[in-house]
Amino acid sequence: MLPSGLRTLERLGLEDCISDKVGYRGPNPISRFYRHWKTNEIIGEDFYENVSEPLHYTARFHRGHLQQALLKHVPRDLIHLKKKLVSATVESGDYVKMEFGDGTTATADILIGADGIGSVWL
Repeated sequence: MLPSGLRTLERLGLEDCISDKVGYRGPNPISRFYRHWKTNEIIGEDFYENVSEPLHYTARFHRGHLQQALLKHVPRDLIHLKKKLVSATVESGDYVKMEFGDGTTATADILIGADGIGSVWL
């Protein structure tokens, strides 16, 4: 997760979700390396400036660990599982409207996608 996402979760009061108990911060916490899948050669790097708070250093999370940490803060009746999100739009700047593949809709103050490697960009 990048510094901007970590800052957002902290502002929402979710420090426990982004702690070192849930995620991993490498030895160079303000950059991210891209490695070749077969050779492990570094083929790219992103560097993030103005990251002074260690909690905002780039971190890696196992999807399941992050989901479990987030679930502690959300009432179960507000969680939509096994739904395919087909669109998400910000309505009047106040909330997010989500439309699912089965025709149902939902609204929320925030939308967090933690679907891992199968993620699809809308």
